Amino acid sequence: MDQDGFSIAIGLAALALLASGLWRGRFDVQALHADRAGRPLAYWAFVLVLALVAFEAWRCAIFVGCGDC
Repeated sequence: MDQDGFSIAIGLAALALLASGLWRGRFDVQALHADRAGRPLAYWAFVLVLALVAFEAWRCAIFVGCGDC
């Protein structure tokens, strides 16, 4: 897998975790747990971090793969 493929895979994984957490109202990643009602600051921190990871992965995939950019 090249660097573009790896960036796309990381972006898809981050989007899948983000969508799952938003749908269920809680995040359970390894030993980290946050839910919308019980720990709202941790929940929104998860949302922010996963959104930034997904955005950066997609940005890297586009600009690394683009020879003219």
